[in-house]
Amino acid sequence: MAYNPENVGGVIVDFGNYSPNVEETTARSTVNATWVPNLPYLKCSVVEGQDHTVDEVAAEQVFATIGNIIVGTSFDVVCSAPNGASGKFYVNWG
Repeated sequence: MAYNPENVGGVIVDFGNYSPNVEETTARSTVNATWVPNLPYLKCSVVEGQDHTVDEVAAEQVFATIGNIIVGTSFDVVCSAPNGASGKFYVNWG
């Protein structure tokens, strides 16, 4: 897939409130993307955002993946935090 500025962006993924009894937390956000191809290599990364600094992202070990790709319609950005997380994380995709 060639670079196209319409095919990059960001999304907020919200874990909600912290729950101390849950070891791993997962949150997702759906991105509407009529351009999305049937290719398995969309990439994403968790970056500094309104609720968290880069240091907090690293400390909480939050990572993001792309899933549920529906060609010509949408895809999901799925964040996971093995040590638990709360609040909103910003994820760049492209």
